Amino acid sequence: MESLAIAAPATPGSGDVDTGTAWPGPAVEPAIPGDSAAPVASESYPVRFEVEYPENLNRLTTFVRGILVLPALFLTYPLSFVLYATVPFGWLTVFLRRSYPGWLFATNTGIFGFTARTHSYALLLTDRYPSFNAAGSPVHLAFAPPPSGRLSRWRVLFWKAVLLLPNLFVLQILFFCALVVSVMAWFAVLLTGRYPRGLFGFVTGAGRWYYRAAAYFLSFNDRYPPYAISADAGPASRGTVMVSGIIGALMAGGLAAAIGTVAYLDSGGQDQDVKYADLVAGRANLATIYSGEEGTADFSVRLTRAYDPGQDLIRVLEPPAGSRVAVFEWVMVNLGFDDELLEDGIARLTYDAGGERHSVRAELITAGGHVAPVSLEVTTQVRMRAVFIIPREATPVSLRLEPPWDSLGGISYHFR
Repeated sequence: MESLAIAAPATPGSGDVDTGTAWPGPAVEPAIPGDSAAPVASESYPVRFEVEYPENLNRLTTFVRGILVLPALFLTYPLSFVLYATVPFGWLTVFLRRSYPGWLFATNTGIFGFTARTHSYALLLTDRYPSFNAAGSPVHLAFAPPPSGRLSRWRVLFWKAVLLLPNLFVLQILFFCALVVSVMAWFAVLLTGRYPRGLFGFVTGAGRWYYRAAAYFLSFNDRYPPYAISADAGPASRGTVMVSGIIGALMAGGLAAAIGTVAYLDSGGQDQDVKYADLVAGRANLATIYSGEEGTADFSVRLTRAYDPGQDLIRVLEPPAGSRVAVFEWVMVNLGFDDELLEDGIARLTYDAGGERHSVRAELITAGGHVAPVSLEVTTQVRMRAVFIIPREATPVSLRLEPPWDSLGGISYHFR
């Protein structure tokens, strides 16, 4: 196994910041000072996370730990943003050169190190306030340097993410349990001054699982993380990887289908039922549809009337023999969008003729007395009309309006 480097923010030449300490010995890694566990075998996973067990914890700082840790926690947010913003660059380098950039590895492991010390302090695993200097800290996080020229290209893009889906699902459960355990430990420390050793091992193991998964995802290595919290667990077996891939593919497919369904339903917008005779008579009085909550919406639409037949209203069109003109009218209000363009073809009518249903696009769209396309300015209210030519004996069944505002979605009017 390659030597491991302590994950700390690397500042070459600095005398007060740890630049990384190698762990000697390819066969056996020495136990962490103060840790009672046995040495870790060489086949263990190439990520190591340990926290020295504290015999006693300060009750006062434990009581106000949620307040004390806030400055350090706030600092982890921009650091984490930097870490994950560089993920595509690391992946691209692995794809092109099969190597992970050394400078990026040093940066990211340093961020992970500070994050590990911060989270350990927040979760009461230690009384040592987090620092960028890893020296003397009871929190130890180390990653094996990425093998140069040997990382897999085909795994680096979406395949690793798919493989990790089942692993991450279990990890989310572990995170929830770790939070519950930490609350229990908080009471235990206040009463006894000690963190129950069994609970301590579980929370530490949950952190270990996370850093293994993160290292695999970022392509520090190509060894699939084990489904285990123990320190000496090795990379998952080939069978586990295959099963994880199958489950991950199913989960990814299900997630994609769910997102597609939600997007479709969301884009489907609103549905309204209306009695067609009332709409023609001007008695329908349909509710206004808003792009969001009323009062904060950017756009509103209300179908006000149908003119059927509407030839007297639209004299520029002469319907063919055996046909008639049907005109539908809306009131539209642009409350906050930039100037938008009302295109022709945003309305479609479905009608029944001789037992068969047909769908036709509007022959003409007008807004504010102008023929579409028409620019609708901000804070403008217009009367929009859609003109259809349909068979004389046809019965309108439904009307579909597709405004150009995605937040509003399409609107379907069903006639009865």
